[in-house]
Amino acid sequence: MSFLDDTDLRKPLTFDEPLPRCEGPKLHPYKYQHFDIEFLELIRDNKESGSSGGHAHVFKVRIDAQLYVLKIFKFFDARDEWNILYQDEQELISIHLLHAHSDYFFNECRAFGRIIDAGLNGKIAVRCHGYLTLPAEKEDELRDRFNVEAWDRASDEYDDPVSKRQPLRAILKDFLEDDVGFTRGLLNKILRDLKSMHKIGVYIMDVESRNYKAGLVIDMSVAMTEPHYEFFIRPEWQVEFSKEEDFRNFRSLKKEVQIVKAPPNEEYCAKLRPRKKATSPGLDDQDAPTSVSKKRKELRTQPGKAQSAKTQKSTIEPARARVSEGGHSTTAVSKAKKGRPRKKA
Repeated sequence: MSFLDDTDLRKPLTFDEPLPRCEGPKLHPYKYQHFDIEFLELIRDNKESGSSGGHAHVFKVRIDAQLYVLKIFKFFDARDEWNILYQDEQELISIHLLHAHSDYFFNECRAFGRIIDAGLNGKIAVRCHGYLTLPAEKEDELRDRFNVEAWDRASDEYDDPVSKRQPLRAILKDFLEDDVGFTRGLLNKILRDLKSMHKIGVYIMDVESRNYKAGLVIDMSVAMTEPHYEFFIRPEWQVEFSKEEDFRNFRSLKKEVQIVKAPPNEEYCAKLRPRKKATSPGLDDQDAPTSVSKKRKELRTQPGKAQSAKTQKSTIEPARARVSEGGHSTTAVSKAKKGRPRKKA
């Protein structure tokens, strides 16, 4: 299938295949077919202006005793994007291809699909476990429990029975509990990860502090992944400018965030050998904590130990008085030199 071929895109989705159907990376469905989802908490919703909340509702969920993040996307109307294009641009691509490259759900499918194919899942972005669908009946439950109503579903769908409506589309990701903030090390990692993403043709286009946790990007809903229709219809200078957007946003992020000190690595510290206690010569391990001055005081007050110390001193003194070549001690030679008159010049 060529880049511009939209034959398959015209067919209804079955949601049991890798998506989207266009050329390029795809995301596979969640590998487990039968599972129960327990919704625990609403993390983000559409009330958050300027964030991915405008594209989806994000929940903390539990599946088989494991915590995850489930991002349920709103429905997307490609006609809004299509009407922005100039007429000559509309002649280059179809609305079906534009839909596959602009729908926020498909944006994440393509970005995570490329990251998984590159063997970087969970390394440069939060680990993704695939996409899944929820029956339309789930809308009522989410509305009653979390006051979530906006799904941007086409109005004519509500004329159909609930069982006939399109299912909700979602992507399952790891739940990241630990958020240590932005350390210098994490900022350096984010920059390296951006470079790695660009090498595999993924451009986040939304490098903001809210979209990172524990040094990993968690939101790819506006990401552009090659091949992308905009890189096909735009002039080269505009394409290069768009690709540099991530680094411009990263520089702004560095100025805005508060850099925190990294906590100690407990796992690494546990592997370190314990330091040996410093001991003074002549003191056994039991007496090691005792200071040298205190030990000397004890020697003066205890006759037995004082005598042994005096004996040690007497054995050391002869070594200090070394004999010179003439048979005199070094002490005697030094005294003789002091009494010898100086020669006149």
